[in-house]
Amino acid sequence: MRYLLTFMTCLTLFACNTTEKLAALKKSNEERCLKLMEIESQASGDYSQKRDFFRGLIFECREPDSLPYPRLRELMDEMSEMQRKIITTRGLACSVADSMLIDVKGRQLKSKKLAAEALFDKAESALHQKVSEYEVLASEFQALKDQYGIVKIQHSVYAESLQNRLISWQDTLMLQGTLIAASQRELDNSKLQKGTDEYVEFYGPISQMQLLHKQTQQKITSVENQENRYSSGPQEASFYLGPHLVVRHDYNASEKLFVDLIDIQF
Repeated sequence: MRYLLTFMTCLTLFACNTTEKLAALKKSNEERCLKLMEIESQASGDYSQKRDFFRGLIFECREPDSLPYPRLRELMDEMSEMQRKIITTRGLACSVADSMLIDVKGRQLKSKKLAAEALFDKAESALHQKVSEYEVLASEFQALKDQYGIVKIQHSVYAESLQNRLISWQDTLMLQGTLIAASQRELDNSKLQKGTDEYVEFYGPISQMQLLHKQTQQKITSVENQENRYSSGPQEASFYLGPHLVVRHDYNASEKLFVDLIDIQF
């Protein structure tokens, strides 16, 4: 009876030890899978952004066969294929590692552990290589965008740009008003009779400043209206700028207002 009790105790301890080792191996596999996912994320986040960017860009492109769009499409296809390979490499490694632990026996734990480590090491090396290849494609994609001046602008960002540029012109408008008021007071204090040559000569520059002030105010009001339109729209709304794209009349009109403001001053 004593020997049987000892045997049962040893068997129980062996089973507990096996369970603990199996749990440790599962935890190790989970940690290695998380590491693979971190490597994958180096490309997946960037890929999602470029994919969404390209879809919107092509939708607004009027001449998709013109440069640089054919090459951008090729790069997008190559990045999509590389992203698929990255996901497959990570997913396959984690799936195989999980399958190794099905019905595993205690004496198999060591060999399974070594096999899992080798599997993850190989997958990690392959992922780093594929991510590097993806980054080369992504870098060329970005370089083409920069070369051809292709950008995506959020309405809220453009509204902020308009507002920032308006500040200096609002200061200019205020300064014009101050100068006009001071000149008018000086004319009033001069006691010159209206209609006289002296009065007309004095009032001429004031009249020109008043006209300039009115024109500046009108342009600023137009910019403010544009800024309000862009800022009050959906936050996710955006537009693209670049060659062979849909003409953005509102954007062009907004930018021309600043050109007009400069022209008015000279």
